[in-house]
Amino acid sequence: MTALLTGVVPVVPTIFHDNEAVDLDGTARVVDYLIDAGVDGLCLLANYSEQFSLTDAERDTIARTLLEHVAGRLPVIITASDRTRAPFGPVSPRTRRGLIELAARHDPLIMRWAR
Repeated sequence: MTALLTGVVPVVPTIFHDNEAVDLDGTARVVDYLIDAGVDGLCLLANYSEQFSLTDAERDTIARTLLEHVAGRLPVIITASDRTRAPFGPVSPRTRRGLIELAARHDPLIMRWAR
């Protein structure tokens, strides 16, 4: 992506069922609502998305599901903070590989807070 991302890029909240399982359909409905409202991009798996309470498998599932759901309709930023390391430390090699794979398939913007 060569253009500068500008405008409104909200963090997508992760929706949960009453039993605390991730509600992928509910989260996808929020994405649709935001797209219909005219946002310029989306940010997945940030603090507002409960990223630190999710397992790696849940994060992977959310990222893959929502990137497929967005289907290139607008830019997507995926945060890659890793709670298993020092606060705001580098992402784990496993997380980095997974996000690179997603980027190759879906062309999102990947945001990494610490180097």
